[in-house]
Amino acid sequence: YNRTNAPLFVTEGFFDAFHVKGCATLGRQLTPSMISMLNSSTREKVIIPDRFGDGADLAMSALRLNWKVATPDIGQCKDITEAIVKYGKLYVIKNIMDNIYSGTAAETMIGLYCSTREGK
Repeated sequence: YNRTNAPLFVTEGFFDAFHVKGCATLGRQLTPSMISMLNSSTREKVIIPDRFGDGADLAMSALRLNWKVATPDIGQCKDITEAIVKYGKLYVIKNIMDNIYSGTAAETMIGLYCSTREGK
């Protein structure tokens, strides 16, 4: 059993979770059983929403649970997997860790991060 105080990254998709050694919701909804299971961990929960589309739904649900949200600078990539392919895993993980927010700051960043594609 490996104990760590590193944050528990929660993503929408399986491949995103695989790359950051986190867990996936397999969608944008947090069910009561998912919340219970995730809260059984003492690790800080950090949601990494998809960059565009409806990722804000999952992120806002997480904020209501007093979890944190990461909004990494991944350019026009739609999610973590695409960003890792484009920029590399080390860059993306560092960027996730540098862009974790909570409260009002997180709400603001979600609005910017999960908006429509720029220039598309």
